Amino acid sequence: TLPNNLLKNLDKLYELCLDYNKIKSIKPEVFNHAINLLSLSLEGNQLQEIHRDLFKSQKKISSLMLNNNQISKLHPDIFTELPNLNSIHLKYNQLTEIDEKLFRNNENIDKISLRGNKIKSVHPDAFKSLKKLHYLALTNNCIEEISEKLFATCSELNTLCLDHNQIRELHPHTFKNLKKIS
Repeated sequence: TLPNNLLKNLDKLYELCLDYNKIKSIKPEVFNHAINLLSLSLEGNQLQEIHRDLFKSQKKISSLMLNNNQISKLHPDIFTELPNLNSIHLKYNQLTEIDEKLFRNNENIDKISLRGNKIKSVHPDAFKSLKKLHYLALTNNCIEEISEKLFATCSELNTLCLDHNQIRELHPHTFKNLKKIS
């Protein structure tokens, strides 16, 4: 467990990498003093959940790496306080769904990797506000259906990975607005 006062007086910390440790939980206030943090990597730990207020004071984070944990659910407001987030990596966790509100306040995101989870459903409006999204990896999940409007506002998308899922059928207009994919 990472204690609340761990980063006290570290307001000049820009990058924090705590990869491949045995961190199971993080107190919600642990990053409150690291107000200039731009990049946070917690890959390869044993995190099962992330408190909805963990990133509350992290207005500057642009890169978040949470790969190779055991995260099974994300609160819809978890990324709300991260207006500068442009890259999020959640590969190889235990996620089963992507909620419509998860990325709603993150219009600067241009890269999302959700590869290797157990995602069965992606809400049709999950990526609605992500007009700058150019890379999306949903490879190796359990997705059976892709809504025809899932990518409707993702006109900048130029890399889309949907391989190794359970997709049986795609609507003819699913990729209609993806002008950058040739």
